[in-house]
Amino acid sequence: MIVVPHNSGRIVKTPTALKFRDEKVVFGNNFISKSGFANQYRTYEVVTDKLTAGDYKFGIKSVDNLDNVSSISQGIVTVAAFRMFPRFINIQKLNDPRRALLTWTEPVDGTPDTYKIYSNNGDSTFTFTLHSTLSGTVKSLNVTMNINGTWAFKVEAVKSGVESSNSFVATVEVPYDIANPPAVIDLTKQITSVNAKNSNAGKIEFSFLWIYGDTASKFRLYHDRGSGNIYWNSFIEFSRIGGYYQKFTTPQIYFGEEDKEFKFVVRAVSKYGVEDTNTEEHTVLLDGVAPDAPSDLTLNTRM
Repeated sequence: MIVVPHNSGRIVKTPTALKFRDEKVVFGNNFISKSGFANQYRTYEVVTDKLTAGDYKFGIKSVDNLDNVSSISQGIVTVAAFRMFPRFINIQKLNDPRRALLTWTEPVDGTPDTYKIYSNNGDSTFTFTLHSTLSGTVKSLNVTMNINGTWAFKVEAVKSGVESSNSFVATVEVPYDIANPPAVIDLTKQITSVNAKNSNAGKIEFSFLWIYGDTASKFRLYHDRGSGNIYWNSFIEFSRIGGYYQKFTTPQIYFGEEDKEFKFVVRAVSKYGVEDTNTEEHTVLLDGVAPDAPSDLTLNTRM
């Protein structure tokens, strides 16, 4: 906190106090009244508008009644990223096949004012609308699902009027009958936004979006071994992670020194072990050998 004495009996503009208050930075008031005594110490605070995460530097000067200006007092404060989103969202079917218990864990930054629960209401387009608003002390909700289909739920936290933007979604099928699993994954539910690059060395680092939750439990990557033709008799398998965004890295699959293009296909696998049938090919350029390390390094200083 920066504290500055009154100059010649008063300060017309005052320095600042720096500290956290939620996502806002508290810093000094611009003006004070014509009061106070010499050598009296006072502090003033004002709250900024909401700032994005990052480091901020503030500078304040004091000005007396004759417009004499002090040297600048400076302070730096870091605004943390908003971490008020709920975590570990989960849904569990109850004895009634059309009822389930939705649960979540409190955000990293503590208890919010309220939670907002959104649902697609079993709609295959996955358009979310507000389902419920709950107190920030509540971390579960019994939900009733009145039509067949894939129901998806997401939970957002609201603190001081600011709502989180959460990518974690819990899904459940209605009706749920493990004795009669579906023959195939719904082919309208496809992996989208596939990106890939070489990972040191000769590995495929790839990512994509999967918005259909636990309708898939795993993903399989098939590749062409650099031949131009996908080898469908072998694959590399990865377990689905929570949220829309999926990112994985294969073991090393290319060991050559020259850059080489590989083709690959990513498929979803249901919890029953049924694989989708898409054949959409993606390409990535791989290099299987890392460069030599620098040698004979010397360091010196110069004016």
